Amino acid sequence: HRWHLNTDPPPAFNHFCACAPPCSQASYTFSLPYVSTLQTHGLSFPVHMWVDADSQRMRVDVYGGMDRTVTLQDTSYLLYPRINRTVCDTIRDDVGPTAAGGTAAAAGGTAAAAGQHGLSKALLGSAPLPDISGWLYGGTTEIGNAPVHIWQLFDRQAGKTSTYTFYTTPEGTPVRLYMMGVNIISYSHFDEYLVDFSSFVPGPIKDADQVFAVPQQCKDAAQQQQQQQQQQQQQGSVACPRRCWAV
Repeated sequence: HRWHLNTDPPPAFNHFCACAPPCSQASYTFSLPYVSTLQTHGLSFPVHMWVDADSQRMRVDVYGGMDRTVTLQDTSYLLYPRINRTVCDTIRDDVGPTAAGGTAAAAGGTAAAAGQHGLSKALLGSAPLPDISGWLYGGTTEIGNAPVHIWQLFDRQAGKTSTYTFYTTPEGTPVRLYMMGVNIISYSHFDEYLVDFSSFVPGPIKDADQVFAVPQQCKDAAQQQQQQQQQQQQQGSVACPRRCWAV
């Protein structure tokens, strides 16, 4: 039930196939290596992720939940600290710049997924275990004195080539994802990114409905926004009755 690897190369092709389990959770450290040349401690942060692909649900916690993203099908809820309080943003795939068919689709390549399917659907399809069925198999190497398999993808768009390298143990456990290009986890800018896995647990998620529940702050924010809209509509309907009659 691990990350399944088919190590028999298909006829006439030098690549392998991998399929992620429908449900899993993982812990990893996300970092930008080059920042260590500018800052003493560099830039890295711990992440825990839960994925239920069959139900199209995903949750990503940063710093133990201080920053949280809950994705439910075509909607993502972003919970994060702002000065002295926690706020929530709601992103939908049917409106705004993150909507399906948006401007990102014109970019082509891996970054285009966010525009073709909408941001939430794109996040569900990539984070952070990519579909490597079309990647090139690069042989074996060692990470931490342990043998690992290598898969690579090269994607050239707008004069730039993005390079992605994914490492797994011989048994199929994710070890590392290296990106020099567009970030295929969150579709952010071209840069150098590193994802180092510390744990990977496939299989059913305990208390899944609670894990993927919409944060209460997001429910409160949506209710407050709805009340504000109703007040604005009521104020607009009673203001300047003579002008309304004139119209």
